[in-house]
Amino acid sequence: MRLIQYEPSGDYRLERELGTESLPKYAILSHTWMLDNEGEVSLRDLTQGLAKTKPEGYEKIRFCGERAAHDGLNHFWIDTCCIDQNSSAVLEEAITSMYAWYRNADRCYVYLWDITLDTSSLEDIAHQPPPMHLWESAFRRSRWFTRGWTLQELLAPQSVTGIPVAALRGTSLASFSVEERLCWTENRQTKRKEDKAYCLLGIFGVSMNHRYGEGDKAFERLRRKIENKNDLLSTLTMAKDAAFNSLHNQHEPICLEDTRSGILNQIRAWAEGSDSRCIFWLNGIAGTGKSTIARTIARVYYDVGALGGSYFFSKGGGDLSKSNRLVTTLAGQLAAGMSEPRRHISEAIAKREDIVELSLRDQWKHLIIDPLSKIPNHSTERSILLVIDALDECNDENDIRAIIKILATAQTIVNFRLRILITSRPETPIRHGFNQMSGDQREVFVLEDISPSVINQDIGLYFRNRLKAFCEERGFDDDDWPDSRSIMRLVENASGLFIWAATACRFICKGTRFSNIEKRLRMLIHGFSSGDGPEKKLDQIYITVLRESAMRAADDEKEELYLMLRQVIGAIAILYSPLHMEPLSRLLDLNLRDVNETLNDLHTILYIPKHSSAEDPRPVRLHHPTFRDFLLNKDSCIDVDFFVDEKKAHRAMGINDVWFAEADIPNPRDDFNYVSDLAFTPDSKRIASGSNFEAVRFWDVATKSRLRKFEGGATDKMSSVAISPDSKTLAGGSDDFTVMVWSIENGALHYSVKAHTGWVNSVVFSPDGTLLASGSMDQTVALWDVSTGQEVKRIDNQSSCVNSATFSPNGAMVATGSVDGILRIWHLFKSSDEMPRMLDGHSGPINSVRYSPSGSHIVSGSDDMMVRLWNAATEASIIFRGHTKKVMAVAFAPDGHRIASGSEDKTVGVWDATSGACLSILLEHISGINSVVFSPDCNILASSSFDDEVRLWDVRSWEMAGKLDEFDEDVHSGTLATQRMGQPSACDRNHDLGASKGHSM
Repeated sequence: MRLIQYEPSGDYRLERELGTESLPKYAILSHTWMLDNEGEVSLRDLTQGLAKTKPEGYEKIRFCGERAAHDGLNHFWIDTCCIDQNSSAVLEEAITSMYAWYRNADRCYVYLWDITLDTSSLEDIAHQPPPMHLWESAFRRSRWFTRGWTLQELLAPQSVTGIPVAALRGTSLASFSVEERLCWTENRQTKRKEDKAYCLLGIFGVSMNHRYGEGDKAFERLRRKIENKNDLLSTLTMAKDAAFNSLHNQHEPICLEDTRSGILNQIRAWAEGSDSRCIFWLNGIAGTGKSTIARTIARVYYDVGALGGSYFFSKGGGDLSKSNRLVTTLAGQLAAGMSEPRRHISEAIAKREDIVELSLRDQWKHLIIDPLSKIPNHSTERSILLVIDALDECNDENDIRAIIKILATAQTIVNFRLRILITSRPETPIRHGFNQMSGDQREVFVLEDISPSVINQDIGLYFRNRLKAFCEERGFDDDDWPDSRSIMRLVENASGLFIWAATACRFICKGTRFSNIEKRLRMLIHGFSSGDGPEKKLDQIYITVLRESAMRAADDEKEELYLMLRQVIGAIAILYSPLHMEPLSRLLDLNLRDVNETLNDLHTILYIPKHSSAEDPRPVRLHHPTFRDFLLNKDSCIDVDFFVDEKKAHRAMGINDVWFAEADIPNPRDDFNYVSDLAFTPDSKRIASGSNFEAVRFWDVATKSRLRKFEGGATDKMSSVAISPDSKTLAGGSDDFTVMVWSIENGALHYSVKAHTGWVNSVVFSPDGTLLASGSMDQTVALWDVSTGQEVKRIDNQSSCVNSATFSPNGAMVATGSVDGILRIWHLFKSSDEMPRMLDGHSGPINSVRYSPSGSHIVSGSDDMMVRLWNAATEASIIFRGHTKKVMAVAFAPDGHRIASGSEDKTVGVWDATSGACLSILLEHISGINSVVFSPDCNILASSSFDDEVRLWDVRSWEMAGKLDEFDEDVHSGTLATQRMGQPSACDRNHDLGASKGHSM
């Protein structure tokens, strides 16, 4: 960008070209070119001292320069003389950037040279200015309002242009649809037809080559560019409920007016200040109101268009307890809400297709720092705010440390201020991270340092406001209730904790009659010891709420009610993702009505939606994470009737750190006998299938008939099957934690071992057939001597559940795919303490891994809908995209040239293993795919699904060659055996109880 500098002598000098990072404040002129372009002052005229030879054009320069000087600006820009019109490259860059240049100017002046007013009829009011309506009429006739290139200034009145007032006043253009913005040019004219499209480039944040002569095709190209940009942004994996104003968070409170004013003002002063501190760390113990303050600040900055994005972590909130979508979510929000960074973020995605698989540090650089650094510097007073709440609820301490480090790099942006508000409890890794920063990088505020009198005043105001609103809502006309002494006592018991106050108000307001409401108020006023600390007071109110909910039960029913309470609220507390009511009841194998009645009196501590449906599922969730802390800590929850032992609860549900996806939780009545795994014999003539029935079936591939059923070792679903290289032995892994080995020749059970303390998701033989590996939800891989059934080695999979395991072709290594999304490679002949190689690229749990026949590559399929092919030596990977739901199974063809993948989207994909090109999509299945496997002779691909069938595909034509579907004979009745808590009859082999039709992550 080249600016004109106003000299004290009154002359004008053209500056050298400046980068966006070094631009001073400047003014800009909006005008229409004269009908005779030759009268305009060009860049050449200005540099050669010929500007004054064109008086009409020079008048524009003089006007803009004098106005800028009057407003304290030494620099200004005019398109006629600041762009080299003879350079197509310079012209193209200027056209693309012009919208941003106008947007970022400190002042914008409009020069209307064609306004004239006939005053001949105004003799009777001589010496007085003409009436305003005459001026308005003259203004409306100006060409400036009708030209295409003056559209992007967004200065003209709505009544003249038809452009919405919100757009003219600076509302993000992303708020307006593509069609709406395209319509803004309807009444605009341009000298060349193509310019009608080119003048919109800045408004849509896209760039494209200028091809004068293409006519209407310019608009077609513009539409394609807009669509491509939106497609690029859609590839960012975003946590949908992370934003402060998401539908999920719409009922969460913000600070009441006139409360927390001190800290709110301090945060605003920091955000708008000119110092270098880019981070504000607001910390405090649980319940001190950190999240409410964060939401309030986010709302303030969102309403003025200065909020770049927000991410509210939530333990037990599914993706919201992980950091893998933090940066992509913030980048997506930034692009959606602000047009200036949108183009640069789209360009970053276009350059790096794998950007969502990069480390947090690299994502932050490419998606946040670099795009924001490219925005022109128009005002050193500008701030963009990011809000990150409850960082302590991120479930990985290493990620927390990394996040704090990368956020500090916001200080490197020099063209404006990027400010980041972070809230958290003062946990050790977070304290350490901020202590490592210098004082000029961050500001720290401890909520407990606020004067108790100020906090108590705010809490008192909160009580009065909430209880007064409650009285009005219920029609109570007692203006003196509650009295000042009661409010004072409530404030005292709150001990500075806003969560105590919020819980108390909900508890009081759930009373059905005034006498009951008054009773609840008295319980809170008189039932607490004044000497207890804040945490103890919070524990006491939670116990009070739980005991009150059990009061309605008769004495002989109380024990049953306590058990039900522990089951239901325990499940809610430990679930990775919250569930809505119906799947929660199915998960617990409880009647929906019983769950509803159990939760009916717990609205004080749980968010229980009034209306929830399959189309609009609203989960049951905790009002505050402190209730989880209370419930799972026996020192806090001193009433044994309510204490939940976390380990026992996990064990009762058959899970340990398992992921749940509420919308897809299996229905025990659906797909009772779905097929979970497949294995061919080495001669390709027979195939084994494991399913929801506790046995393995053995089939003849040619006749499609069942030859044998292997049973006697399992009491639960058969999740995984494998056949030894010599075709003599069959192995199975079951949900009852056992591994079984049979003789294929006579069907005899060689042995059954209680191998694990969690479901066995994967069994696989070593290439020489001497070892059997079993991977489990207990976070281990066990290696067994096939001949004796003795365990020879145990691999601890670094506290992550194992979904899949596979041997390398040389038998020296085992690769595991895990719930944490990491592929690990373990060397079997090295020390057990040696760390594995870790291939981290997926953004969701890995469901299936397989080595290539040569051992040079590993393929993995994941919940992130991607198939990833890894180079086992370099750890580089390529991505196969195409599935629209979780990828449940992958397989290499024996020739190593093709890869098959099965997905919950009901398709089987066939891919070229070298290029990643999609060779075929097999569409015959009517349910999600659970397993895929090639026959050793490479003639058949078998795929199994959730609807009780195995389909066989001809590899040469990809036509269906037959199917195995005679499973119903094994279903002895339409009813299901009573399941233990958390084990619905239809579960996937990965045992994510939240998966569609039983399969999951």
